[in-house]
Amino acid sequence: MDISKLKNKELKEWLQGWIDLCTPDEVVFCDGSNEQYDEIANVMVKAGVFIRLDEDKKPNSYAVRSDVGDVARVEERTYICPEKRADAGPSNNWCDTAEMRSDLSNGENHLYKGCMKGRTMYYIT
Repeated sequence: MDISKLKNKELKEWLQGWIDLCTPDEVVFCDGSNEQYDEIANVMVKAGVFIRLDEDKKPNSYAVRSDVGDVARVEERTYICPEKRADAGPSNNWCDTAEMRSDLSNGENHLYKGCMKGRTMYYIT
């Protein structure tokens, strides 16, 4: 599906805004079909992210392990942003919600700018 085929104007503008900000190499509209599921799973297997399990014992099943480079493991760059600092928990980094939203999506130095370069953005309908 092409973004131009979306009928909801607000949705189209919102999605185009994220595409423009994140600059993915490709945008894929997920339709929920078995064919697309198989296609995406095969891409993940080839990339080494999915490990296909024994088809006889566990049909259509995959093992997926955490990546040691996952952002959740980079504590100094992980923030919890509830309204109240106490709600973030005693050992988490807290940031004001409005401040974080601004940091992520506004101005020239926002954190999402170009974050999808070299990647595929999946839009799930």
